[in-house]
Amino acid sequence: MPTAFVLINTEIGSESDVLKELKKVEGVEEASAVYGVYDIVA
Repeated sequence: MPTAFVLINTEIGSESDVLKELKKVEGVEEASAVYGVYDIVA
């Protein structure tokens, strides 16, 4: 099965909401908030 890493920038303050919804998406096995250029790695 293919593996992909998606780097996501979000609006300021919306990281937790985006992360919660992203984890509900079929096929997303893991998603984490990170510090740096990007806000979420999924």
